[in-house]
Amino acid sequence: MKKSISIFGGFLEPTQDQAQKMFELGKFLSSFSDTEYYIGGLGGCTKHVIRGISNSTVSIIVVGSTQGKESGFVVRESDNIKAVYQDGYFGKKQELFKSTVGAFLILPDSGTSLGTLTEIVEAIDHIKSFDVLVSQRPRPIVFYGECWRKFVDEVLSSRMDDITRSYVHFIGEKEYTKIATLLELC
Repeated sequence: MKKSISIFGGFLEPTQDQAQKMFELGKFLSSFSDTEYYIGGLGGCTKHVIRGISNSTVSIIVVGSTQGKESGFVVRESDNIKAVYQDGYFGKKQELFKSTVGAFLILPDSGTSLGTLTEIVEAIDHIKSFDVLVSQRPRPIVFYGECWRKFVDEVLSSRMDDITRSYVHFIGEKEYTKIATLLELC
């Protein structure tokens, strides 16, 4: 059975150094052939992770909205990149957070992405108010790098219980073994 991971990240272009780190992360993620990655957009850090993954047989599902597709935001599909279009913002979110997704990987934000911010809040809320309430094992949230730590510590931490906190992880760049373990890829 394939594992599913949702990846979130800002849409602004990262620095050249950060783009290279994201590409290397993608190459690492591509080594897990039994995994499919759900991605909510094709810009910023996410674009470079996709570039690293796309040279493999790993499945990438880009989740867009029908409104975006009608406005010209169309994904160029290939052997391992597929597009799924949902109706509106909430349909897109529903696809990215569906119960078959086993974990969430949060990439650094190179700007002021409100989309990623809402995805972080929703992922944390899923642990606190959905996964636990329906007796589903909570899904890990893995933050790549330190970009979001201050926000989580200062704004969200006081709203998290101990169970939720135990599923929120911050890892350093290039800690690939730890990424694989926390995302339950191996």
